[in-house]
Amino acid sequence: MSKQNQLIILLVVCVVLSIYFVRKAMEPAFVQEPTFRLPPIEKEADPLDEPLELIEAEPEEITPELEAARRDLRSMALAENEVADKLLNFILSGKRDYRREVYEFQNNPFLSQESLSPELESELQNLAEVLKAYPRVNIELVTHTNSEGTWDEQQDRTGARANLLKQYLRDQGVPSPQIIPSGYGASNPIADGTSERGRQMNERIELLIRGL
Repeated sequence: MSKQNQLIILLVVCVVLSIYFVRKAMEPAFVQEPTFRLPPIEKEADPLDEPLELIEAEPEEITPELEAARRDLRSMALAENEVADKLLNFILSGKRDYRREVYEFQNNPFLSQESLSPELESELQNLAEVLKAYPRVNIELVTHTNSEGTWDEQQDRTGARANLLKQYLRDQGVPSPQIIPSGYGASNPIADGTSERGRQMNERIELLIRGL
């Protein structure tokens, strides 16, 4: 290769390199943007997740009457989905944390504010046998209604029904301190109250355990 050609090649390389560096110098400098991360959302603690503080109770005295009541209870044919059966199974399980236990009555129609349906009476009779056999068990009977009527009417309706349930259990021999009656009105619906089916679902009775 002649000296002249070498000079031409060198000149071309210099020009190319000059263009490259000039363009590089004209490019904006890349600045890495800071990364922002939202702090993790702390989930609110559920009080029911906290360990239940249990008070040591005195040993239960099993009297002959209690023993007989429990023996009779074991021979009863309770329906699987019945409140009395669910409550009895929980008692016999030996569990102590009852705070999430909510049992809904299968038969909850009221004939009126002063009378119960035969189906509901039958379910209450079985519940009474469980409560008499286990007198340390305290329950709350919660009645709910639909959105028909005023707020006061809803409260009065459920309050009267809850007291009627308690009175029926007392008539079956359950001591009054074992039963807490509560009327919640229409404050806790589980279905759309604009349909007949929804209103029927919102008319319900629940049992909560309040002590063992």
